[in-house]
Amino acid sequence: LVWGPAPGATQIHYRSLTVDDGLAQSAVTCILQDHEGYLWFGTAHGLSRYDGYEFRNYHHDPDDLASPGNDEVSSLHVDAEGRLWVGTRSGLDRYDRNVDGFIRVLGDPADSNLVHGGHVRAVTSDSGGFVWAGIQRELRRIDPDSGSIRVFRLPPGRTSFVRDVLGDSRGRLWVAMGPILSAIPRPAGGIYHFDQTTESFVARRLVTAGDAESLSAVGVTSIAEDVRGRIWVGTLGPGLFVLDEESGEFRQHHPSVRADLGQVMDLEPSADGRLWVLAPPGSENVLVLEPDSQTLDRRPVVSETIGVQAIHMGRDSVLWLGTSGRGVY
Repeated sequence: LVWGPAPGATQIHYRSLTVDDGLAQSAVTCILQDHEGYLWFGTAHGLSRYDGYEFRNYHHDPDDLASPGNDEVSSLHVDAEGRLWVGTRSGLDRYDRNVDGFIRVLGDPADSNLVHGGHVRAVTSDSGGFVWAGIQRELRRIDPDSGSIRVFRLPPGRTSFVRDVLGDSRGRLWVAMGPILSAIPRPAGGIYHFDQTTESFVARRLVTAGDAESLSAVGVTSIAEDVRGRIWVGTLGPGLFVLDEESGEFRQHHPSVRADLGQVMDLEPSADGRLWVLAPPGSENVLVLEPDSQTLDRRPVVSETIGVQAIHMGRDSVLWLGTSGRGVY
C-alpha cells in the first residue's frame, strides 16, 4: 500500500502478494525491511524474502543445519550491524548472508549452550549491541560477539507473557507484558523498564486521564518510539499511552478525534511523524495518528475484510500489511 504524505490523504494504490506469487504461506505474522532493501515476511509456515520481483523462501529442514529452526516465524529484527534475527516457535536464528542460511542461536537441543529455546515472540537490540529475545515471561540477552546468553526473569503472571521489546534511542530497554489471547478477561500485564544498575526490571505506571491511581493489570501488546523520540505503548482496553519523561509515567493519550480505539494490537511509526495503529482484525482495523493535529483516523485498506495482523512501514512511504490468510498487501 502506498499512502500520500499529506494529512488526510487516501491510498494511492495497492496490490496483493499471495502464494500464487511465491509467498511461502498466506498467513503473514511479521514483516521487516532490511538495510539492503529486501523485505522479509514471517509466516505460519516458512520465511519469505522479497526483492520486489520474486520470492526466496526458507523452510525448516531437519537434515540441513543452515535452515531455519522452525517454520512458524513470529518476530523479525535487524540490529545496528545489519544482522537479521528471526524469532520462531522454537527459538532464535540469525541470518548469514555469506551462505544464504541461518545460524541457530536459541533452541538447538543438540547444543547444551543453546537450550534456552522457546517461542520467541519479540526481538530487539540495545545500544550496547546486545540482542534481547522474549520467551514466555523471560528475556534472553545474547552477546553476538561472544555468543554468551543470560536469562532475565520478569514478574510472574498466569496470563502474562512478553509481547514486545524495544531498545530506544536513549539506550533504554522496554518490555511489554500481556496475554497472548486478547479475549482473556481482565488481562494482566504491564510495561517494564530494565534497570542497568540492578539488572532487574522495574514496572512503570500506566495512568488514565484524571486517575491518580495506576492501572495495575493492563495487558500491553506493543511498544514503539516515534521520530520525535516519544515512547508509545498499545494496550488491550484503554488504548494508547505515551511516556511522560518528567514523571516517568505512561499517560493515556486522547487524540482530538477518537476512532473507537480500545484494543491496540501493534504500533508502527513512520518517518513523517505519523503513528500507525493496528486494532483487532476487522474490515478497517488500520488507523493513523497525525503528528500535528493529533487526530486519529481510520484508514480503509480495501473494501473487503482482509484480517490485518502485521504492519510495517517500509521505504518510500510504502505500508506493508500482513493478513491472517490473504497474504500481503
